[in-house]
Amino acid sequence: MYEKLIIILIIILVIILILYLLYQIIQSEKFKALRRLCNLNNKQLDAYFNSYNEIFSDNSMVSTLEDYKNNKPPSRFVISKDNKPSEYTANCYSILKDLCALGNIKKMYIPSCIDSNKGVIENQILCEKKIALSLNVKPNGTLLELGCGCGRIAHHISNLTNCKVIGINIDNTQLEDARKYAKKNKTNNEFIFCDFNDRLPFEDNTFDGIYEFGAYTAFISNFNNAFNEIFRILKPDARVIICDVILLDTFNRNNINHLKLLNNARPVMAGGNFIHYKYIEDIAKKAKFEIISSKGGDPPNEASELQLLKNEHAHFGKIETLIKYLTKIYILPNYMNNLIKRLRSGGDDLVELEEKNLLTMCWEFILEKPKN
Repeated sequence: MYEKLIIILIIILVIILILYLLYQIIQSEKFKALRRLCNLNNKQLDAYFNSYNEIFSDNSMVSTLEDYKNNKPPSRFVISKDNKPSEYTANCYSILKDLCALGNIKKMYIPSCIDSNKGVIENQILCEKKIALSLNVKPNGTLLELGCGCGRIAHHISNLTNCKVIGINIDNTQLEDARKYAKKNKTNNEFIFCDFNDRLPFEDNTFDGIYEFGAYTAFISNFNNAFNEIFRILKPDARVIICDVILLDTFNRNNINHLKLLNNARPVMAGGNFIHYKYIEDIAKKAKFEIISSKGGDPPNEASELQLLKNEHAHFGKIETLIKYLTKIYILPNYMNNLIKRLRSGGDDLVELEEKNLLTMCWEFILEKPKN
């Protein structure tokens, strides 16, 4: 009798454990993202794939070091049609965010590899700590995040600095996610629909600091206007930190292979316009910013995120294989194959771009608005 009771108790505990694990899976970011992806309609899918055709296949949106030396103006994020480029970007990111969440990049950026013994998520935390420190802000201030995504970075930066963060974005699905997350975690962070190519809806000298991670330079239609706006709304003696994709010195427009690699890599980067870092420095100076620092990784690998990129690329390869299998047995809709292929397309080329020091996604600019 006693042995039977022990067996029953063990079975109950196993069932409870299984139910708990199932609950944890259902509540995870990955499962929620997968569920949204499995319930897309044709209109959403068509808009997503069309956005890639419009944004990520235009080799005119490239400005190299040679262009800079020849005094050519920087290329801009523009679409030939009447639609605003941001509308295509929103169509792309409304689905891309969930594809990224299937892996380890819910925050949608590959960080600098600060600790080679840790993965993407841990290095994102380390990178955000570094940026929070570099912002040099006092508690109870107000910060602005450009291209805030789903609000996870804002939450971390807010906790690190003890400041309120206002995030702006052009994808309402991400903003809704960010607001829910802020409410769940009982923060006063705010998330606003806004295109940073327009005049920003803030008064002069509003923010104690501004920052962004991979969501700014590749999507600017008018650099002078965009930088003048962030200068206007930033308080004197405060900083802007830009961590973004730029072309490195050795990228050559006349090298057919370089252009081919960049064009192929665009789907996985989801970036529109690519310019050399010297352009950003000059634009910042023209807007009256002081440049505190402008740097990538340490030579010989100027792309400081390279190893993390390789690791995540391999990880998504396993995800792609799993999706192929699950679609074959009809657990997932067949279009999931096309979605993951689109994300994965050009991954090897992006790795090669960084291995050859042609591009980095983690160039860091620290800009400061003078006191007077």
